[in-house]
Amino acid sequence: MGYRTACSRAAAPKSQSYAGYGAVTPLLRSDKERYRDSTETHRRAHAAATPPRPRGFHITKSRTRRPTPSPPMSEYQGDGSHESCFEFIRRFAYHWQHPPPTTTRDPPPRPPFPDDAHVVHDTRAWRLFLEPFCARLYEALYDDDGRHWHSDLPEALYGHISDLKLDGFGARYSVDNMCSLLHFLTDHRSQDQVVERFVNSMRMHPSWPNQLGDKDPSQQVEYAWMLLSGLLAIDTIDISLESTPSPTFPGIVKRAFPPLADNTAATVQLSFSARELLEDGFIIQPTTNLLDHLTLVGNTISIYTLSAEHLQLLMGYKRNRAARAVGMADLGTEYMHSYAALVEGELHDCYRLPISLGILEPGHKRTKRAQYVDLILISRAIWAYSNAPTGERILHCKLLASRVDAVEAAQRERRRWHHRLCRDIWMWGVALALVGICAVIQAVALG
Repeated sequence: MGYRTACSRAAAPKSQSYAGYGAVTPLLRSDKERYRDSTETHRRAHAAATPPRPRGFHITKSRTRRPTPSPPMSEYQGDGSHESCFEFIRRFAYHWQHPPPTTTRDPPPRPPFPDDAHVVHDTRAWRLFLEPFCARLYEALYDDDGRHWHSDLPEALYGHISDLKLDGFGARYSVDNMCSLLHFLTDHRSQDQVVERFVNSMRMHPSWPNQLGDKDPSQQVEYAWMLLSGLLAIDTIDISLESTPSPTFPGIVKRAFPPLADNTAATVQLSFSARELLEDGFIIQPTTNLLDHLTLVGNTISIYTLSAEHLQLLMGYKRNRAARAVGMADLGTEYMHSYAALVEGELHDCYRLPISLGILEPGHKRTKRAQYVDLILISRAIWAYSNAPTGERILHCKLLASRVDAVEAAQRERRRWHHRLCRDIWMWGVALALVGICAVIQAVALG
């Protein structure tokens, strides 16, 4: 065998057989090589049958062992074996089409819409529902002086919106209609603020109640007065009791607070206190109707009860745009002057008499500390008006002038000599009658 033949046989691959022996016999390998080949074949077959695992950190249940990152995707599979470029692309496409499920928290359930039961009980759900509407109404209704927030909206206005909701008018649409009425009052002069003109301009508005579309026009006018009552935070103005309702919005103010019959006096000053009224035989009746303050019926005088919430309402009339538009901006000032006169001289006794009569109400449904705080707020406000300059304490003939004049006239009539004589005779007659009855009973018992 020559040199070339030997070289060609030596260069032949191991998988070929040696020529010249007459049979195909494989090249013998060592046990180590055969074990490595079988293990590699088994591993590749297992990897092909098992779906690829998602990449990321290996999650363990141990709290002390840190998760170890897996090797790069282009080098190893999840079981540690090498992978080709084609396998990497196939696995990447699989993860792209089948992303791992994400564990996200479900959003909290939406609270139920507040029904009439929430409105009647004034629950927290109803207050939270009214919060954005009342904030919008506060920004439109009150001047922003930087010291107040929408939470300072009077409680009477909250109650008025609740009453409208119970009557079938939605809270959102009621607030929208109140804002529309406010814009109507501020954009027109007092003689042009006609009720029917506002109703006609709002008939086709989306927020106008649909249930009033086929009703009598008088009911739509009544709904407009209800909106004004809400802006002024007073009791609902009942125009059905009047034979000829006011055609304009400012006209109702003149009817509720009529001017003096003879416009002789330019100003009227309060000269009576609650203790003097009781000494003169008047009966003081507390009321929660803002429009009934200092009204005289017979010998009964109605006085609006002053609490911390009512004080907030009265002090806010100066900043109320609707009150300025209809001529009621001075209502709070005149009311506070009247309280300063009614409780004059009662500070030394901690306003014991006004509280017992119902003139002042420092939070009777609250704790002792809250009552003390309310009493301090009320007393400071009254002290500020009672110690004002003399010119500021005089009430001009706008709102309370006729009522104060009527009370003073009745007080002067009761202070005349014949009225005092009749009162003294009646008092001494009753006393002598009681003494005589006691003497008769004693004589019968001894005899």
